Amino acid sequence: MEKKTYIDPIRLREAIEVPLLEFVREGDINRGGVLWGASAMLYMILAVREDASAVEAADRAVEHLKNLVSDKDVGPVFDLGPFWVYTNLTAAIALAKATPAIWSRLDAREVAAYDLTMRCFAYILNFGNSDPNEYASGPSMRGNFGKGWNPNYRLANATPMLFISSYFGGAEATNALLLAFDYDVMMRELLDFGFLRARSAFAVEPPILPDGTRGTSPKEVMESGGPLYLKWRDDATAPRLHITDGKPAGQGVGVRTPFVYHGNPLSSVGAILNDLLLHNYAGGPVVSSYGEYPDGKPKAYILDGVPSPVEGSLGMMKEFASGDGGNGTSGPDIRSSCGYTSHDFIMIIATL
Repeated sequence: MEKKTYIDPIRLREAIEVPLLEFVREGDINRGGVLWGASAMLYMILAVREDASAVEAADRAVEHLKNLVSDKDVGPVFDLGPFWVYTNLTAAIALAKATPAIWSRLDAREVAAYDLTMRCFAYILNFGNSDPNEYASGPSMRGNFGKGWNPNYRLANATPMLFISSYFGGAEATNALLLAFDYDVMMRELLDFGFLRARSAFAVEPPILPDGTRGTSPKEVMESGGPLYLKWRDDATAPRLHITDGKPAGQGVGVRTPFVYHGNPLSSVGAILNDLLLHNYAGGPVVSSYGEYPDGKPKAYILDGVPSPVEGSLGMMKEFASGDGGNGTSGPDIRSSCGYTSHDFIMIIATL
């Protein structure tokens, strides 16, 4: 009987030809090269796992992995900016570790660099997403993160924790790493491995508050929690780094807490994914304006306003109405994209 395969040779060829994965554009690290590079690497690793003779795919996947933690300044940036990148990249790294034909070709330093990479992702994702933390940005002081109302942010920052847990051998081991978090050790390791941009982001100086005192430092807020204060910044490289007029951009307990998502511990993979599915596809009223809603609840909508027979039904995607989908000529359009639906679903299926 002919063997069935889920690997498309055309797609595999495209993946092999994708440029090497690099975090090289700090102002635009959540799309483009990083997303495609991580996706390509994941696809190639899947091909190797299905067919050990896929030598070219194995070679190229290894090349991606080695390049990302090389001594060039191309390594990961750990903050709450890349969003969707996290799922693809953590999935690829975790799957690579579980694939001897790939992982055995990394040297000891490269393996150690990936241990640090996945720990740093765990730190910032726990800081941004564990139930006790309600911060508007990561300690790199960038972003307008809203974990509650944005379905994409939820998905892109909860599913990676499941891949990270797999990488470290389970929820218990991963939570132990979080509880043992040490800011000074992390900063020293980032320096040792040459992750200088990531290190500088974690070391950003907090603003002076209206009363003349300085806001909580990254070390303080990551280790012990408390209020997070962000600097105002609005320039060509990072136009959406903001906040504050002296008010904290959120409160929390910091990194040293077990990861809990909507009451579900990290070990409850099925419950976390079920929560994400319902949040993304449980339907809702159609709306016709954009912006975050006062009740904090995301709502589904249809672009042309025509009623749908499945309106509000299970399976209809929830979305926040947004003004950032403009075409550049007629101003912002209300966004209703199948791309969001498919990308979210693909991430959930990949995690399962």
